[in-house]
Amino acid sequence: MFSTLRARILLAALMAITLALMINGIASYTTIKHHNNQQVERNLEAVVRGNIQALNEWVASRSTMLVAMNDAAASDSPLPALLQLANSGGFMTTYIAYPQTSDAIFSDGWEPPSDFDPRERPWYREAVQAQDTVISSPFVDAISGELVVAFARPFYRNGELIAVVGADININDVVEIVAGISPTPSSFGFLTTGDGTLVA
Repeated sequence: MFSTLRARILLAALMAITLALMINGIASYTTIKHHNNQQVERNLEAVVRGNIQALNEWVASRSTMLVAMNDAAASDSPLPALLQLANSGGFMTTYIAYPQTSDAIFSDGWEPPSDFDPRERPWYREAVQAQDTVISSPFVDAISGELVVAFARPFYRNGELIAVVGADININDVVEIVAGISPTPSSFGFLTTGDGTLVA
């Protein structure tokens, strides 16, 4: 059948065309897949950047509110400022503790038990150690049962610690931001702490 030169040439041309089409198809598929993967990666990076910015703004706005407590930290009656901080920042409760005494003042009127010493609490110690605003890892609030984080900031006069102001806030807003991350129908976002603990 392929004994004639013409038939052999036709067969060789057919095989060359078939091979060329296969190579072209594989190359096109590989190129499209590569570009598609790059586009997906760029989209995910944009989603991550946008949500990181939203979370950073959420944290920064509340941290800034604690900085504004400078006068209240030195005041003999800080409760009005604590109430204002709680209302403006959406905090569940705000509080102030002093290095000289185990007393603490809470904006929600909570009276701690007699053996409660705020200076032993993680938020107090971490803030004093950092000498700056700190944010705790999320924890379940004993009273409300909700997931919260604590913001705390130390205040100084002439280099001496005079008070530490703290504030607990429900992180439902953060959870909602994370829950809303869905760049594709089958994807989801999650939030972890620096040590890898899953938060939301």
